[in-house]
This record gives sequence, structure tokens and C-alpha cells, in this order.
Amino acid sequence: MRYGIIGTGAIGGYYGAKLAHAGQEVHFLLRSDYEYVKEHGLQIDSWKKQT
Repeated sequence: MRYGIIGTGAIGGYYGAKLAHAGQEVHFLLRSDYEYVKEHGLQIDSWKKQT
């Protein structure tokens, strides 16, 4: 299945990254910064709270 994420902010980026990490085909729709992402790629940095 292919997924389209509309809006690559905090929520769209998080869930899109989770889907991609699970092996799904994910496409992101950007409203701004398209040229920067096209040139440099999209990187999602995350951290995990230590318990």
C-alpha cells in the first residue's frame, strides 16, 4: 500500500516516518521548503524518553 502524507510537520513527519520504518511506501506533500528538501532530503530526528 502507498501512503500520502499531507503536511510534514510534527504529526505528519512522525507518522510518515513510522510508516516508512515499517516498510511502507510513503510520499510527503510539502507546502513550503520544497526546494531545500529536494536538495538536502528530509530528515526526521527523534528522541526516546529514558525510563
